[in-house]
Amino acid sequence: MREKNLDLYLLDLCLCKTKNEFIKLWKYVELLDDLDELGGRGARLVPYLISILKTYNISSKHNKRLDVINKYWWFKTNIIINELKKACTVLNKINIKPVLFKGVSLYTNYDKVEYRPMSDIDILVDFKDVIPAIKELKKLGYNDPKKSLKIIQKHPKFSYEFHHNADLFNEEKNVALELHWNINHLIDEDLFKLMMNDLKEHKLIENALVPNVDFEFYLSIIHGYKEIHHHSNWPIDIIKLREKHKTINRDKIIEYYKINKCKYHFEKGVEFLENHSINTGLNINTTDFSKADTKEIPYPKGNSIFIRLKRIYFMAKNQWIDINNMFFKKPFFIRVIKLVRYISFKIIIKLNNID
Repeated sequence: MREKNLDLYLLDLCLCKTKNEFIKLWKYVELLDDLDELGGRGARLVPYLISILKTYNISSKHNKRLDVINKYWWFKTNIIINELKKACTVLNKINIKPVLFKGVSLYTNYDKVEYRPMSDIDILVDFKDVIPAIKELKKLGYNDPKKSLKIIQKHPKFSYEFHHNADLFNEEKNVALELHWNINHLIDEDLFKLMMNDLKEHKLIENALVPNVDFEFYLSIIHGYKEIHHHSNWPIDIIKLREKHKTINRDKIIEYYKINKCKYHFEKGVEFLENHSINTGLNINTTDFSKADTKEIPYPKGNSIFIRLKRIYFMAKNQWIDINNMFFKKPFFIRVIKLVRYISFKIIIKLNNID
């Protein structure tokens, strides 16, 4: 009897190294009456899983259901790629050369684009270009449901310091676009600058840039592990990066790890990969990692007064963790001031119905 949920079970199938190992695990799927237990993160694995089934010439009683899911992701991913090209074109017209990262960069490591499903578009531009970029993207049909443009125009310093992207959405195409001026709060300022000074041309999108492969390797681990409950493709991203780029620079990745404050997700991500016998090429003993001090605290659930007060306390602690991630090289009293400003920014967002 399987202990894992079906989503994680499918990930184990995708990570099998031999046909015999795959067939042994696949037998359980064939015992299921249906795949109704499959969630969103497991569904994202289906296109890659189907490619393995075809390679091993394995048929399944679930072929029809798997084919429907596969067609959905084929359709969704191709719309996203088409929208990405249009977005880059309009940004180029106003002299912005965007940086593409996460799925819109990583898909180039796969044999077929649909093997690496994407749920949104991640574009990075300089903060000074964010306002004109949003205005141009609106002409393509992208709305600003969280009123990001309004908050950036009214509070640019708050936005630059404590936020990292504007959430845009094209209702007609059902495509979300995150316009970033920073990666996220897991990447500190020094590492971000290091990444921006070592960009490469995108292989398939003209006039667009991507981070160097070593940074993508590092980011895939920390972002992948942080989003593990929503996104199961990241271990396969690591495998494909290793296959496509034979010379991953271990020293560079360790340098990123040492520079960056937020070590917890990298440590746990490497540990996860090694527990699944995935060769990262890092040759690191995870027991040597420093004790994690940046783990986000899960919020307690419930509606009692005690639980609500506890939730407020945990929210404050998590915001302090964010501040330490973003400004860990600053003196303690500066970080306290930053926390006050951060909470003020959160209140502004709430008052403007941005979040």
